[in-house]
Amino acid sequence: MNHEHIGKLFNSYQLNEKDKENIAAAWEHISGHVTEFSDELHSHVMNFEHARAFLKNDAELAYHKQKIEYWLVQLFSRAYTSEYYDYLDHINKLHKRIGLPPNYINSTFTFIRRFIRNRISGAGESVLIDSVEKLIDINLELLSTHYAGEDFEAVLSDIRLFRESLDKGYVVPFAQPIFDAQTLEIAGYECLCRIDHPQRGIIPPFRFLEVARQIDMYSDITRIMFEKSFAFFCATEKTFSLNVAFSDIRDAETSAFICAIIEKYVPKQRLIIEIVETEELEVNEIIYDFCKKMRGYGVLIAIDDFGSGFSNFNNISKISPDFIKIDGSLIKDIETNFINRAAVEGIVTTAAKLNIRTVAEYVHSDIVMKICRDMGIDKLQGFHLGSPVRLTDI
Repeated sequence: MNHEHIGKLFNSYQLNEKDKENIAAAWEHISGHVTEFSDELHSHVMNFEHARAFLKNDAELAYHKQKIEYWLVQLFSRAYTSEYYDYLDHINKLHKRIGLPPNYINSTFTFIRRFIRNRISGAGESVLIDSVEKLIDINLELLSTHYAGEDFEAVLSDIRLFRESLDKGYVVPFAQPIFDAQTLEIAGYECLCRIDHPQRGIIPPFRFLEVARQIDMYSDITRIMFEKSFAFFCATEKTFSLNVAFSDIRDAETSAFICAIIEKYVPKQRLIIEIVETEELEVNEIIYDFCKKMRGYGVLIAIDDFGSGFSNFNNISKISPDFIKIDGSLIKDIETNFINRAAVEGIVTTAAKLNIRTVAEYVHSDIVMKICRDMGIDKLQGFHLGSPVRLTDI
């Protein structure tokens, strides 16, 4: 969360020392009603079907009520530190994860204002209300930030689609063949995430992957992809690859899950982990440790989308991948874009010197395929050669 923005907020609302004293005084009249507050606010929240769909069992309900009480206590704590603002940011993300509509915030804060006013006024301390209102206004603004500047109905639609697909098992791996550049025989398959919806058909990843990241459920996709891909490919002799994002590696539970499923199935040299290249590769040792662990299992390593962002052969030398997958943005117009062509030639030459094999993505025509083969690229992938299909169709 942008703490500088928050500081400006406090200045604009002029929350001064007198206000803080009033907030402390108001707490004396609110502190005895914390459980009552959480009960009533919880009942109010459950009027929203999105919340009911998310808070499905007793443990989640109890946890939600506990967090409501925590928020009220923190509201009156006068300890408005960076941790407090980060906590509000966490609430923001939770609202989006649940898929609560924009009117939820205004409706909820209307309830909160009424509850607090009634308790303070009932104690004959109406003079304290203005100070408390300032603090409530700051929280309202901070907790409304994720609705700003978005077509939130479209976002909600995508969230609902994604959550439904997770719950009903519609998130599945498809497989796109990868070809040996010289023989044009299938050398393996890349597992690619799709939603296979019974009514809406096949839904491409751009419709839901970013939503999954925004609502902090990307790791759910990773687990599904590994479970379903392993269940299929480990019953065959085919080579297959799976994408792993830096967030997967950084998350201890997801990383441990990946290790556990590899240990269970032991696919050895038939599994390739494709690590999506980001600038984070430059500064995080975690990824190097992860690659070392994968090698211990006999897993091959590929750097995906190389050339799309922060391409750094220094990082490559540390990771020592078996493959570099050259990003499609460099390949797609290689027959006319001589800058991209020179860049690809440089990547191929350097990779060869490092004994790293190369894969061209986005091979979409005969001429692109010929150029890639003439350059000495080892493997080819793209719709010209083969489209992603259901696992049962390969």
